Amino acid sequence: MRALVVLSASRRALDNLILITAVAVSLVALLFPRPLGERAYASAVEPDPWFSLRVEPIDEPLRGEPGGKKGVNAATGSNTPSAWRLTYRVENRSPHETMKIVSVADSFAAALELVAVGTVYSPGVSPGLVDVWNEGLSHSSSFKWEGFELKPGEWAQLVIELVFRKEAGGKRLPIPCGRFQLNAQGMLRYTLGGRSGLIERQARPIEVEIPCPSFLDVQLNTKVTWFIRMPGDYYARAVDGTVAASHPVYITFSGFDHLKNANNGQTLPVFYALNEEQPQGWLTPDELNATTLFLPTDGNELRWNLWQRVVLDGQSAGTYTDTGVITFTLRNVEDAQF
Repeated sequence: MRALVVLSASRRALDNLILITAVAVSLVALLFPRPLGERAYASAVEPDPWFSLRVEPIDEPLRGEPGGKKGVNAATGSNTPSAWRLTYRVENRSPHETMKIVSVADSFAAALELVAVGTVYSPGVSPGLVDVWNEGLSHSSSFKWEGFELKPGEWAQLVIELVFRKEAGGKRLPIPCGRFQLNAQGMLRYTLGGRSGLIERQARPIEVEIPCPSFLDVQLNTKVTWFIRMPGDYYARAVDGTVAASHPVYITFSGFDHLKNANNGQTLPVFYALNEEQPQGWLTPDELNATTLFLPTDGNELRWNLWQRVVLDGQSAGTYTDTGVITFTLRNVEDAQF
């Protein structure tokens, strides 16, 4: 994201004085949500070939799934995932014995609502039953999948879709950002062939990373008036500003030049200094145009300033002007991680 500020300064004759003025500028630029390129991601897929759990962020949950569940749209106008699809897969890896499923069960974070359930079986498998309920004061969703058998090589999948819950009025609750755990821990219980013991396999909890919304807030105060009597070497703080942003900000400059008199073409040398209480490292306009100021903002507010210096040495009274552009770039796009 970029925000542009045009800074225009003028020098105007007032008897034997040169009046230097700059117009006050206030700019607020906000960006919600983060731009394309960032994406929530989930932790690694459970590697167990008998029982695996896979998760992916989705934009719109399934509709019309068995059990009367109804899908809902994810947050409109945002590419921040507000819904996830979890796929539980059970596969009989035994070469000879039948796998009898006692149960597959899991529960989910209280902030999430289970909105869609679906099952898929390999050919010839008789479907099992899926029971979904909310429990406790938090109304956290849970499920149990049971009542089916798998012969060697057969498999079955259960697809769960989750969204963030809504308030009573139907408005979606604010989506948290940072690390967020979706489920407790998937558990598979089954028997194998004629063996008497119950076998258990666990899937790891799934944790997703939801990048926080990006924002850039720029406040500038450039109001300054100089009454200058020639000749002399003068400087003042021309820009005093603050930047609050979710990510680091780069400030760049372009189009700055020495001041010129539109009537007679005379030049008034001008110099600039950045982020100094007592400016010393003066830059020419060309050097300023090649300079990048880095502000390590990370959700906090930082101050910065721009000093301006003019050297008057025999120039005639008149109006000397120049216009430059200050660009604020928010570095909030990184490689996606899945």
